[in-house]
Amino acid sequence: MISKGTIKISNDIITNIAGLSALEIEGVKKVVGFNPETLMDSKIAPENKGIKMEIIDGYVNIDMSLIVENGAKIPEVASLVQNSIIDQITIMTGLNVGNVNLNICGIE
Repeated sequence: MISKGTIKISNDIITNIAGLSALEIEGVKKVVGFNPETLMDSKIAPENKGIKMEIIDGYVNIDMSLIVENGAKIPEVASLVQNSIIDQITIMTGLNVGNVNLNICGIE
């Protein structure tokens, strides 16, 4: 097969996918340290300092902190967030996801 070249996906793209995926889940109020409003503004660096990502043995591992809505069923919300992040990273990048570690650090 003839090589077409290489494709590199930046860590920022992966953490952005994770942050946006979490925010789509009902019951999630905020992803700590992640501001989706800066993603589309090329003059402002994306703020995703609250989302950590590393690749170990070919698997993407994500660590993030969430604030959930008052009254949310935390185990259910957390499971939906984990599934959404795994699905979206896999679909959008083709990478395998190992662990999605969540720290529920607040309720609003």
